[in-house]
Amino acid sequence: MGRNVLFWWQLIFIVGLLACNSKPKEILVDNPTEKSISIKFDQTEKIIILPGEMKTISLIFGKENLIVNDDKKYEIILDNNKDYLLNPGLETYYIENIIYGSEKGLKQYYKNYGVKKFQIDSFIIEGEYEVIKSKLLIEKNWTFSFNETPFDKVKQVSTDEYFKVRKLHRGTDLRKQILESMIKQAKEELKK
Repeated sequence: MGRNVLFWWQLIFIVGLLACNSKPKEILVDNPTEKSISIKFDQTEKIIILPGEMKTISLIFGKENLIVNDDKKYEIILDNNKDYLLNPGLETYYIENIIYGSEKGLKQYYKNYGVKKFQIDSFIIEGEYEVIKSKLLIEKNWTFSFNETPFDKVKQVSTDEYFKVRKLHRGTDLRKQILESMIKQAKEELKK
């Protein structure tokens, strides 16, 4: 009987060790602000994210304590089956649904669903967007990040097809892009 108990304790110990020995997984940390941000997880030293910088950090996912700028404390749970963007500045992000397709496919899409309008601050723009406000941990549900251009990477479609890709935008970058586009359009109108 003593050997049986010892065997079971050894088995429990080994299973416990294997459960704790998860492989590290990468998480993206973004700082779109104009100031440096420091972060520290339980399993890392203090990490400085410079203004406008995005870093990739390897962590063993699970329950984690996070300290931002030496004073804000958060408890987060990182699911190993998901990918994340950490937003320590609690900035606003937008996810744009971009429609690609043939001319016929795009006409069919707009006939079925119409042209979507979205308001960002005081600007009303065409497009399909979702807003993510002040969220510390953003679960990845986009195809392309703000630093990727989807145009060269999308698949070819037949003459009557269309499809959507999802692109993440930093709020500050998207506002700037909209403003620059409006200024460019206004200048072109003045030239006429």
